[in-house]
Amino acid sequence: MELIIIVAATENNVIGRNGDMPWSLSSDLRYFKNMTWGMPVLMGTNTFKSFGHGKPLPGRFNFILSRNKDLAFDGAVVVNSLDDAIFIAKEKNYKQLYIIGGGEIYKQLLPKVDKVLLTRVHKVVEDGDTFFPELDEKKWVLESSQDFPKDEKNTDPYSFQVWKRK
Repeated sequence: MELIIIVAATENNVIGRNGDMPWSLSSDLRYFKNMTWGMPVLMGTNTFKSFGHGKPLPGRFNFILSRNKDLAFDGAVVVNSLDDAIFIAKEKNYKQLYIIGGGEIYKQLLPKVDKVLLTRVHKVVEDGDTFFPELDEKKWVLESSQDFPKDEKNTDPYSFQVWKRK
């Protein structure tokens, strides 16, 4: 099973502020949808709740990672460990599992993933409250990077980066 983190983070690794992303990148949302559509996604409870509508992401097999064994959400499978999610995903013949946040989930699972799909938002957010861990270049290699300017649908310049574990 290939484990892939998909995340958008600023130059100072901010991924959130007050339960939201402090930017608006239409292209990143489309990229996220294209990469994860039809695939299993794993997220923490706060990330699931941040969607606002209390429903799982459509077109994907939704896992919620939680220590709370009594937690239940319609349309999502609550798991208590990454291994549980991998087991179920393999049973359903998936070859990849996308980890979509939030900050604590990224921090816990980064040492176990094979690849990071990072949308680097080229700005600094001083008042962020949720962060993505720093990628140690001794352990990770930048495989590709595509740069894009700010435009009418994207509030900031950004890059789509693919990092692979060495």
